[in-house]
Amino acid sequence: MKKQLKVSYAGRYRKGRTLEKMLVNLAKDKGFEAKREPLSGGATEGKPDIWLGLTPGALHAIQVKSQANGWKGIYKSLSEDSLLIIKANRKEALIVLPYKFLLNLLRNYKVGNIEKVE
Repeated sequence: MKKQLKVSYAGRYRKGRTLEKMLVNLAKDKGFEAKREPLSGGATEGKPDIWLGLTPGALHAIQVKSQANGWKGIYKSLSEDSLLIIKANRKEALIVLPYKFLLNLLRNYKVGNIEKVE
């Protein structure tokens, strides 16, 4: 029988906050407006974790989810420069793509260089 490790709420909060900060900083480094939502998390249901200016003049609400090994199959199916479309029965299809790929795609689109995505 495997022993299950319990992660404290503080540990999960810290892990989520660290990921949110990394995503915001990466977006800013690529020239996008980005900010963390203060006090987002499980206690504030419906509140986004971060805001990203993916299109001019608009901030988009983004939920951030992290799991240690929760999405192994998705990562195995996805290369760093590709898109993955997944769909569950009777649900809308979702597009999964690497975060850096998304930022580079949008940055290149903004500057009119849509022939090549870095």
